[in-house]
Amino acid sequence: MRIQENLEKSKYEADGSIQIQGTTIPYHTICEDHFFVDEENNPVASIFSYAYFRSDVQDNSKRPILFIYNGGRGCASLWLHMGLFGPRIVKLDDELNLPTVPPFELEDNPHCLLDLCDLVFIDPVGTGLGRLIQEKARKEFYETHGDVRSVSKFIEQFLARYNRRNSPVLLAGESYGTARSALLAGELMGAGPEKADTMGISVSGIFLLGS
Repeated sequence: MRIQENLEKSKYEADGSIQIQGTTIPYHTICEDHFFVDEENNPVASIFSYAYFRSDVQDNSKRPILFIYNGGRGCASLWLHMGLFGPRIVKLDDELNLPTVPPFELEDNPHCLLDLCDLVFIDPVGTGLGRLIQEKARKEFYETHGDVRSVSKFIEQFLARYNRRNSPVLLAGESYGTARSALLAGELMGAGPEKADTMGISVSGIFLLGS
């Protein structure tokens, strides 16, 4: 299982800002595909990510980075993205009686953590914009270790691509994402079944939501 950088992919970039505790925090967001390929370099699956980088930081190489995902296979990151951690979230006038039909509005999230760390929301294979491209690869990604392995490979590649290997790594998972976090911390360090492929990435903290 490996990620290929040179495939044509969807990538969207934009800039924004948010007020957090009286301070304006500018950010740059990058949303993009990450393809897994087979031995012939053909794409078999993809993970999609939504990253928010604080853009007024001179050197972010040591700035904490939080990887965020929702629950088990079939659930995209939008619930934590648009409901809790993102800079823009769904506006709820009555949180105990949630609307079930549109229209919906967005509002700035005063509890966003961009003042403290950068945010990366993950749609694993088969969720949201993450895709299973070849049916033959289903078993490789749609089981517990395959899921953890693919997310760990994504995190490793993401840290390398954006020169963040020296950043403290934080994880936030909801529901099945709490089990994923427990296994992912070991996999990133190199304690998974394939120990020969040690990544050596330490996790500095974990949020467990709805475990």
